[in-house]
Parts: sequence; structure tokens; C-alpha cells
Amino acid sequence: MIPGMFGAPLKALSGYLPPISTQDFIIANYAEGQVAGTASATTPADPNRYGLHIAHNLPGYFTLEEGLAASKASGKPVFVDVTGHGCTNCREMEARVWSDPEVLRRLRDNFEIVALYTDDKQKLPESEWFTTPAGKTLKTLGSVNSYIARTRFEVNAQPNYLILSPEGDILAGPRGYNLSIPGFIQFLDSCQK
Repeated sequence: MIPGMFGAPLKALSGYLPPISTQDFIIANYAEGQVAGTASATTPADPNRYGLHIAHNLPGYFTLEEGLAASKASGKPVFVDVTGHGCTNCREMEARVWSDPEVLRRLRDNFEIVALYTDDKQKLPESEWFTTPAGKTLKTLGSVNSYIARTRFEVNAQPNYLILSPEGDILAGPRGYNLSIPGFIQFLDSCQK
């Protein structure tokens, strides 16, 4: 763990450690030529609307609606990441699989990414509340995303990954926790033209 104090990756432990973005002091932000809080990746309009982030500074969205709108505009399929703040397997997938250069390239170049945080507790504006067919009003981002994951994608676990067409049809998945990098690449490539 000592090398990790100086920025070395700790992939074997990453699922058990809090995300680096939650830390008060990140030594890499004070390295020569870097400024704290800057990101090199381009981000979509209003990326901090929910104050969330996607691993490896990948640009993306935090509601399915926004991701599908971006997909229609770009023509790229949607990569849906059903995730959560408290999901250790999600962090391990991000550290050990998403970090692979070929996986990162595909995610960045070939998809509109949507991270559906199913455990996020922030309250939505009343205009974004959702009422289920049973009459229950969902008022938090996490409860809305969890409802979508369960009812639309039939998954109730994290992580789960799906690929959708710009119209919202499922092209691939769901794919759950699996550390096979070749398998994940095959999953990502399964719907490319």
C-alpha cells in the first residue's frame, strides 16, 4: 500500500478503497504542471448537474434520458453502467477492466456513456420526480435510476452493463461483474458497425 500513497495503482485493492475523487488530498494534483480539479477529457454540457463523475474522466451522463438524447445526436450507441457509490465490484471493474487502454479507447470513442447511480440520495427537482404505475413517487436520482434498472433492464445488482441503440433498444447485455478484459472488449465490440 505504500506505493499507492505516491500514486501507484492498487488494482487488487481498488474495490475496497474509496474512489480517489472522494479524497481531500490527491498527491497527483500537486505534481508539476497539474492543477487540482482539472480534467483532460472533454465533458458534455453541464457535467456537474448532479455532482457525479464517471471513472477515468470519461465524459457522460447520469440519466438515461440525457444519454439517449446524446446518442440520437451523435449516432453512437449508449453504454449503460448500472452502478452505485457503495459498489466495491464496480470500483474493481473500473480499476482492473476499464483501465485497459483498449477498453478506455472504445468507451471514449464509440459510445455515449450513462452511469445510473442506483444508490444516489440527492433529491431531484419536483419537475423530475417520477410516479410509478403503482402510484409511488420517486424523488431521488438513485430511486429513479434503480426503478429503471429493475423494470426496464431487469437487473437488480451492480455492476451491470448494457448497450442500447439511440432509440433505447437493448443491443447487448446485461453483462455483470466479470474481470475478463478480452470478454469485456468482445461485449463492447458486439454491436459496432
